Amino acid sequence: MYRALRKAFEVGKNGPRAADFYYGEMEMRRRDRGGTTRAERGLLHDYWLLSGYGLLASRALVGLAAAMIITVLLLMGYSTQATARPIESAGRSVTNGASPPTG
Repeated sequence: MYRALRKAFEVGKNGPRAADFYYGEMEMRRRDRGGTTRAERGLLHDYWLLSGYGLLASRALVGLAAAMIITVLLLMGYSTQATARPIESAGRSVTNGASPPTG
């Protein structure tokens, strides 16, 4: 029913009302225990939690900021610089203009 009402508002060029019915449609799908699988409900729950079904930009921005902060912290904590061994040269070095030893 929500889908049909949403489509009617979209055809009538009433975007805000169509968005309200889209939100309601997604909520009904998320809460439906009989018509949707557990995996689909889980995905819808994550979609709702992260961005409010794509309608709440503030949630999406907070989610993006959280993902960026977690990524930076993980990179800082598990950086290759912290665990890297010093590079050892396999060749001989020449210092003070001395010629390299022969032989």
